[in-house]
Amino acid sequence: MKNLTLPSLAAVTALMVLPATAQETTELRASLIPIFDVIPYHAAEAQDYFAQNGLTMNDTPSQGGATGIPALLSGSVDIVFTNIVSILQGLDSGLPLQIIAPAQKTQGTEPDNAGIVARSDAQITSGADLTGKRVGVNTRNNIIWLYARHWIDATGGDSSQVTFVEVPFPQMPDAVLNDQIDAAFVSQPFLGRLMQDDAVEVVGWPYGFEDTATATSFYVVTDMFAEENPEAVDGFVQALEQGIDWTNENYGDEAAIELVSGYTQMDPAVVSAIMETPWQYSAEIDTDSIEKTMNLMVTYELIDAPVDVDAAIRTQSR
Repeated sequence: MKNLTLPSLAAVTALMVLPATAQETTELRASLIPIFDVIPYHAAEAQDYFAQNGLTMNDTPSQGGATGIPALLSGSVDIVFTNIVSILQGLDSGLPLQIIAPAQKTQGTEPDNAGIVARSDAQITSGADLTGKRVGVNTRNNIIWLYARHWIDATGGDSSQVTFVEVPFPQMPDAVLNDQIDAAFVSQPFLGRLMQDDAVEVVGWPYGFEDTATATSFYVVTDMFAEENPEAVDGFVQALEQGIDWTNENYGDEAAIELVSGYTQMDPAVVSAIMETPWQYSAEIDTDSIEKTMNLMVTYELIDAPVDVDAAIRTQSR
């Protein structure tokens, strides 16, 4: 039998008393847009849900899916928050994308989480008034652009005669107020800032004007990343679901207001006013809504035909 020296015994004892928190964690890099859609993500980070699932998150801001997905494919990030239109375009092009979790779904009611705004003195009340005008969207050929076109055409306008100007969400309020554009399709919380200004009014709710909810955004990874890192992906989904629960329980409370004002760099008073309207997040992927959006994409020639979305939705492996 081999005898242990005193230094060896001390080393063994030290190993035995190491705290459980010393467990190895996996670092994931995420690309996000600083809007209300990602509250559950930031809640999961703030409440240590990612850490509890063995993850350390490193997130970077993005203007939209048009930039996030290329970063994903290049390996610069591991997970991308992006809109469903960019995802479906990618799948249509043969990109190896997997949808791992939902981010945002509108509620089909007014006020919604995004709306088209214009200056109060612009005499814009419907899509008919936007023909020949300039409309701000965060990126072209994405979900904001698609539903803006759909609403304009459905309310008497001609979206083919509209100039769509790319403007990041945080810059949309100033672009509208300073007459750089005639209207903008703005997401929360930047919509809330505009709604508090008498010089601006909401003229339409493109996601919900047909009384149906719209699943607008999701989290995606590449096929290869999901195959090589199943536990990390499952941990992300589990932590995000915990973040959804926390957000639904605390929406509008001081902790949630502080959380949102932190990552959006927006006045807590404005965030508080926005959060006075109840909102619920869901962990379910709404395939019916995805199909609705996909049909619109065919209509507006973003894709030639529907794609097999079900094959791109990942199920948890644990």
